[in-house]
Amino acid sequence: MLKLTYCLGLRSGEATRLLVEDIDLNNDLLYINETKFHKSRLVTANAPVMKMLKLYLDWRKSIVKENHFVDNHLFLDKRGNGVPQHELQQAFRLICTKANIVRKDGKNVRLHCARNTFVIAPNLSYHSEIPFKNRMMV
Repeated sequence: MLKLTYCLGLRSGEATRLLVEDIDLNNDLLYINETKFHKSRLVTANAPVMKMLKLYLDWRKSIVKENHFVDNHLFLDKRGNGVPQHELQQAFRLICTKANIVRKDGKNVRLHCARNTFVIAPNLSYHSEIPFKNRMMV
């Protein structure tokens, strides 16, 4: 779940609201429904991410069948319910704490920081090649 969130630059709420039918394995797409500002969007995924999703969906299918779960969220907890957003964020904080990952200012890293990096990093490399006086026109 964290890997998918990181690899696709998803917000934590978007990841926790994903449903099985939001995954299009044939076209390498994820449908992100009702994102920030109540918009929806399509997210493309590369081959390694889609392979990971396919393996997860196969595993999920066996768990759902074995336990008679009925919830259609992509990610389920032990009881078969969709994973709440706060649990995803808590898992991320725990991993960062155990790995001793902190921000430069000493504060805890937030899962949303990964999304910010995902969105901003490609633009930084693009803008660094443009002279400063021309950046405002981009």
